[in-house]
Amino acid sequence: ADTQNNLAAALAYQAEVSEGEPRARFLDESIKACRAALEVSTQESHPLGWAALQNTLARSLVGQAAFGEGPERTARLAEAARAFQSTLDVYKRDAYPKYWALAHGNMGGAYFEGALLQAGAERDRLLNDAAEAYGLALQVYTREAYPTEWASNRHNLGGVQYNQAKHSEGERRTELLDQAVVSNRQALEVRTRESDPQSWAATQSNLASVLNTKAETAEVTERTQLLGEAIDALHAALEVYTREALPQDWAMAQLSLANNLQLQSNTVEGTERAKVLKEAVEAYSQVLEVYTREAMPRGWGIVQFNLAITYYDLGLASTDTDRAQYFGACAAAYGSAMEIYTREAAPEEWAMIQSNRANAFFQAGKLVQGAQRLQHFEEAVDAYKRALEVRTREAAPSSWATTQSNLAAVLQEKLDASPATEQPGLMDEIIAVYEGVQEVQTIAANPQAHAVAQQNLALVLLKRAAVQNGAARVETLQRAVAAMAASLEVWTEEAAPERYKPRKAWVEEREREIREAQALLEGTPETSK
Repeated sequence: ADTQNNLAAALAYQAEVSEGEPRARFLDESIKACRAALEVSTQESHPLGWAALQNTLARSLVGQAAFGEGPERTARLAEAARAFQSTLDVYKRDAYPKYWALAHGNMGGAYFEGALLQAGAERDRLLNDAAEAYGLALQVYTREAYPTEWASNRHNLGGVQYNQAKHSEGERRTELLDQAVVSNRQALEVRTRESDPQSWAATQSNLASVLNTKAETAEVTERTQLLGEAIDALHAALEVYTREALPQDWAMAQLSLANNLQLQSNTVEGTERAKVLKEAVEAYSQVLEVYTREAMPRGWGIVQFNLAITYYDLGLASTDTDRAQYFGACAAAYGSAMEIYTREAAPEEWAMIQSNRANAFFQAGKLVQGAQRLQHFEEAVDAYKRALEVRTREAAPSSWATTQSNLAAVLQEKLDASPATEQPGLMDEIIAVYEGVQEVQTIAANPQAHAVAQQNLALVLLKRAAVQNGAARVETLQRAVAAMAASLEVWTEEAAPERYKPRKAWVEEREREIREAQALLEGTPETSK
């Protein structure tokens, strides 16, 4: 039995100092050695040796779980928790307080990892078990007697409290987040950069996550403060997480930093907002140095998507001469994201990205002149039409109508930038789009959107009439009047006088034009009334 005990311990140690396939092999061999030894060594005959074997078995199972997936991984963690639990039959608190606390801390870790693989009631049960286990460990691991262990268990308890909060609501959620902040800050009283830099950085990173989540439901002033504290914590972590030494940790911290900066940008205005967004762009760009398409395709696609959003916001917030370039960079990042979010694999996401990309082209086009302006508008039109291949009227009527309205807005800009010979055809296309939109955005379903669409239709019809003659012109003007009058069914004199009056005057002016045109057609001059 002693030989098997020693072999199991030696294999477990080899696993701890190994990586990849060798580590997995040593863990498997350690587990086999533990099981073989436990067939001989019993709690009654060799209590301390038996408990040590159970502890080694449990630690090896936790390590082995990292190489498993799904039910297999869950089963290993559950077995590990049972093995840690069994050591408490020997490691009584009065006789072996440190081992008792160690077992509870290890149980907490196994429960916590298991909870991350579960959902619903089972997840909540395991999180509660983990919190209880860490709490018991801290009864022995006091800051005065065991500062390192106290800080480690405080850090781990903070992680459990944070995950409990994410699946709670109301006062319970707030309470758990506050507890998680306290746990992480207490851990940082011992985990200093000088004494334990990597642990210090890990706790700073966890603290940032908790502060970020607290900010989600905070009022503006508190949200600004919480996001600022989260950003400070991530900057601190990045003093240790360098790209050279710890590339994955560095990239994850940069990603969290970028996300927090993006959120912080919504709490400031003007040049300060643009400054924060530029910092977010820089952080997302840094992440892409590690999250490459080849190594992490899904992560790469998500970061490209977030980068595109940030570039778009930066284009809107900036006042410098680079605005068009920001919108261009936004469109390029969305183009990269679509290499992962393809129409075949993720049609709804693909359509959303096409629509967002069209928005970027549209904004870029409005900031430049000449051939480049027309090119951007054409790119926007193409992207909106691609989005409409998925966002059909039958499958997604609301999204279809919104995208059609956006398409019409770009077509109007393209109209002004196009040669005169192409304008009538473009106007007819715009008119058809707005008429289609009205069938979904009805006055009953969406009165304000209906009124806007009717107004826009009227204005395009007026432009179309300007290049027509005779009866065709009269008919188009009549359609324009009918459309604008329809908008006044929503924007009434009583409900919206500031909108009603100028549009009513517009209708009256067009009706006068119609009478004059009809009189000319009939050969009789229109008299003033």
